[in-house]
Amino acid sequence: MISSVSSPTPEAAQAALDEVKSVAESIRGVDGPEEFVTLRDSWTTSIDAFAAEGEKAIGGDMTGLDAATTEMHAATDAMLGYCTP
Repeated sequence: MISSVSSPTPEAAQAALDEVKSVAESIRGVDGPEEFVTLRDSWTTSIDAFAAEGEKAIGGDMTGLDAATTEMHAATDAMLGYCTP
């Protein structure tokens, strides 16, 4: 996901971010126990924030991208920790 912002052209970067948003929507459709749903919602929220900051970065505003990337990593790690035995 992170490489989507560094695509060779703004159009390619936007297309990649659109795909990231689509994946987040698919993830929202996965149901499970309450703890899973809480982690899923945190994860998809962090993906949404990353995509929003990625779009700003395409326009030249990189100020929030590092924080959004860090948050997305943390949420992804939490989800992986939950799903990994």
